[in-house]
Amino acid sequence: MRGLQPPVGHQVPPARAADRFLFPLRLLRVGTALLRRRNVLRQAPFGSAEYRQAAEALLRALGIRVRTWNSERLPHDGAVVVWNHASLLDPLILSTALPLPFRAACRPSTARRPWARRLLRQPFALFDPAAPGSGEAEAVGYVRSGGLIMLSPLGARSWDTRILPMDEVPLRIALEAGRPIAPVLLHGAQQVLPRGRLVPSSGTVDVEFLPPLDSRPYADRLPNFRASVTGALRGGSLRRPSAAALP
Repeated sequence: MRGLQPPVGHQVPPARAADRFLFPLRLLRVGTALLRRRNVLRQAPFGSAEYRQAAEALLRALGIRVRTWNSERLPHDGAVVVWNHASLLDPLILSTALPLPFRAACRPSTARRPWARRLLRQPFALFDPAAPGSGEAEAVGYVRSGGLIMLSPLGARSWDTRILPMDEVPLRIALEAGRPIAPVLLHGAQQVLPRGRLVPSSGTVDVEFLPPLDSRPYADRLPNFRASVTGALRGGSLRRPSAAALP
């Protein structure tokens, strides 16, 4: 898996002393929030206001605040949502910001796990190295019919804020469906819970929706499409939305 080994000399940033001290209390708060909202988390549609509020409550219990920027850019007629994957909390963070119904996608090994079937609700099983292309036809049909798929394009979580090489799967789905890629940047997720660390830090994550990238001009030009999506994520990651612009 790409990105499995950390860069040479990389050291995982330690959690702050205060975060380590408060971690047991925060876990207790998460458990309480899960009990109070278990029916919503199991039954409310992904993208609904009820589900987003429940996800926000779980993150608040960990001391994490999420701010959303430019969600109006999200296409309403089908798209593949991709982001800079750096933290185990990314899917939960992103689910607080997606204002439209969506389905998740993951590796077959993950999709077979009981917790994944329960939390992700029949996710698309993609990225199978033993059967390249498996599961993609169903995903293409879903996106072509106007659905949103939340899909990490990086193949693995980044050890730092750098954007890893992209997998072709989300690009192929967008190209086959004739629908755009909707790139999203999670600013601060890596600082909250970097790869290799178990204790999250309190903090703020900014979810920024970038302009969607139309796949149709890239028909039969997948490498160019990959370069454009990668360039959008890398370029956007160089600057964080300004808090001064918040309403």
